[in-house]
Amino acid sequence: MIKEFILRRKRGAERKEDFVKYFVRENIPESLALMVYHKIQSGCFFKDFPVKPDDNLYKIYGIVNEDVDDIVIETAEANNRIVPNVLENQKTVTTVEDVVRLVASFPMKV
Repeated sequence: MIKEFILRRKRGAERKEDFVKYFVRENIPESLALMVYHKIQSGCFFKDFPVKPDDNLYKIYGIVNEDVDDIVIETAEANNRIVPNVLENQKTVTTVEDVVRLVASFPMKV
């Protein structure tokens, strides 16, 4: 809680819109970026905790392994993406940005 409080104070100017724009500039759907933002933020002590793309999932949010898989799968399914049977790239998913980019790399359902 103290760590989140300190980070929250340091990130006072960070906004959800900035997070979304960061990905939209690279043709990643706004809905996908926004969903990841909210999923990550939902586990925070502060409801308005500003999530940044380069945030380390484990160090800042305590998110690991199955929790990462759950976020990836739920976000992919909600964004009409095909989830691979095996999430091979999971080992490379260490930041919030990695989650967004991994889901964005999944093919769209037809």
